[in-house]
Amino acid sequence: MEEKFSRWEILFVQYLKRDWKKIIIWILGVGLFSGGFVPAFEELAEGQGLVGMFETLKNPAMIAIVGPTPIETATEYTLGAMYAHEMLLFCSLIAMVISVLHVISHTRKEENLGLTELVRSFQIGRQANSLATMTETILINVFLALFISGVLISFGAETITTEGSLLFGASIGFSGIIGAGIALVLAQVMPTSSSATGSTLGFIGLLYIMRAGTDISHVDLSMFNPLGWTYLTFPFTDNNWTPFILLFLVVVVIIAFTLEGFRDMGSGYLPEREGREYAKRSLLSVRGLLFKINKGSLLGG
Repeated sequence: MEEKFSRWEILFVQYLKRDWKKIIIWILGVGLFSGGFVPAFEELAEGQGLVGMFETLKNPAMIAIVGPTPIETATEYTLGAMYAHEMLLFCSLIAMVISVLHVISHTRKEENLGLTELVRSFQIGRQANSLATMTETILINVFLALFISGVLISFGAETITTEGSLLFGASIGFSGIIGAGIALVLAQVMPTSSSATGSTLGFIGLLYIMRAGTDISHVDLSMFNPLGWTYLTFPFTDNNWTPFILLFLVVVVIIAFTLEGFRDMGSGYLPEREGREYAKRSLLSVRGLLFKINKGSLLGG
């Protein structure tokens, strides 16, 4: 078992050195977007703004888009409740998608390009690359969660509490880790990196659609949706920490590593469909060829 992951820590350090600029942009970009709009929401909440937003967002159509809130009356709807209600789901989706692209790029895409085979020619374990990539992604999302929490706390808003800020950041960071786990599994199943990206983004889209239906009809059913474990934490209101079911992540990672252990390099469990004997006219142009190569990612997005 140790041979499969031997010297993964060397790859992990090398990935941090290679990706440090990307990591800084990742954390600053997602972190500031997630926690930097408190002043704008404070202006929105002035006067009867909170009451108006509460009445607007309790509409079933809006619940399908942004999710539910545990607040039942407009008088209890605070700045923190509104911020989490409108921002948490979309920020979680952004963190999840970025983690998906990062994991597939560092695993299956590098494998298709032949870089993984080159690395394995040295004394590196067969699955060391995947372990190093997952460790890096988890670490990035932990720092992202802490950064978001710090940004929210720094504004000193009355109803944006320290506990709620920590939960808000943790929810977004955990969503990124969930996306990384799903991406690692589908990277083993799909025949190419583009199909892995497209299928993972499509799966996340399916989770979003499913939670839209359950949020409207029966919100308790959304707890069976991995995406629901992020926004149903209800920061600044219920501060519900129970959805952090780390067992799901452990199971997903174990499945991913098991599938990778039995998979041949450069192939997936689903066979790659054979192309036409002669190329279509649309592939003779640069635009047509680029669209064909990235079709999976575009359809998934």
